[in-house]
Amino acid sequence: MKNGFDFISTDQDDFNKLEKLEKKMNFCFPPNFKRFVNNYSFSNKSIVVDTKIDELRGCSFPAEAILYKPSECRKNKIYLDNFCDLEDIEDDLKYLLDDYAWLEKGLIIIGYTTDGEKICLGCTENVTDEIWLLSEDGTVENKYLHLENDIFAFVSGLYSVS
Repeated sequence: MKNGFDFISTDQDDFNKLEKLEKKMNFCFPPNFKRFVNNYSFSNKSIVVDTKIDELRGCSFPAEAILYKPSECRKNKIYLDNFCDLEDIEDDLKYLLDDYAWLEKGLIIIGYTTDGEKICLGCTENVTDEIWLLSEDGTVENKYLHLENDIFAFVSGLYSVS
C-alpha cells in the first residue's frame, strides 16, 4: 500500500517556475512550501496513482483513491484529487483582493479534494505554511478546517485506498 510521498512525483523541476512566479507577482510563498516545491513536483500531474485499463472503452482509470488519514473519523472523509498547476495559482494571485479565502484567512488554493473542497496554503503571518481545507458547502458549520502545520505533514497523512 502506498502512503505519503509515494504519491508525489519528482520528475519536474517546478522550483524555478515558482521563483519566477514570486518575482512576477511580487508574492512570497512560505518557506516550507518552497522547500517542498524544490524537492517534489508541484502541478496537476504531481499525484501518481495506480491505474487500471478498461479494454472495452480503451481508457485507464484510477485503481486507488488517496485518503487523508486524519479525516477517517469525519462524516465526510477527505480524498485528495490533485494539486493546482503553478499557472492556475498565478491566475488566482491576480485576483487576491477579490478572494474571500485570502481576505478572511490569508489562504491561497493549492489543490482540491474529490468533493471539490479546496486545499489551501497559509501565506500570511498567522497561518504561514499551514494547510487548510476550505468547504463552500452551505451545510458546513465551519468552512475552514485546519489540516496540518505544513505541506510535508499533509502529504505524510495520505494513503491509498483500493
